[in-house]
Amino acid sequence: MNEFFAQVDWAVIGIKLLSLTALLFFSKQTLKELLFDKPSADIREQVESSLFMLVAFTFVWHLLGSYISYSFSKSEMTYEQQVQVYYFFFSFYEVLGLSLLAMCHWLKKCSFSKVCRWVYYLSTGMVALHLVRYLDRVYFETDYLDSVYMPIKTGLNIATLVLVGAYPVMRLIKLKPFYRWE
Repeated sequence: MNEFFAQVDWAVIGIKLLSLTALLFFSKQTLKELLFDKPSADIREQVESSLFMLVAFTFVWHLLGSYISYSFSKSEMTYEQQVQVYYFFFSFYEVLGLSLLAMCHWLKKCSFSKVCRWVYYLSTGMVALHLVRYLDRVYFETDYLDSVYMPIKTGLNIATLVLVGAYPVMRLIKLKPFYRWE
């Protein structure tokens, strides 16, 4: 079962890469405009700019988090110390990521797209989950949440996967809008 949870985590990274590719291919703006320029008042440009910031930032942030998690598991700390540092660090890490994403939107004067807003909510749920798990494992020294932590975390990741994956799917559907299967 743990392999399934790990596969979902890597699937989220893969779908972010696919979404990033679709954004670069289908966007009205060039890569330079997506990275540096303020989007116009056009709704499509606002949404694409917001999605690009979300996908590009969270792709790098997710890969970095996976590397840090791997580093924790290979460190010289005892298992108890690893647990204490892991849950506290990733709660802080997720909040820092949310803050940086909001700051990127503010700096570019870009409004949050609906997808970005929902991924933001799911990430906030992940922060709450990490903090509750931290309290459970470190403060109370119990494992009450052991049976529900990974399924909830995987559910949040699957919801993120669906939300982020919606853009490339919709753009591909619109590529041939009048094509009928026979």
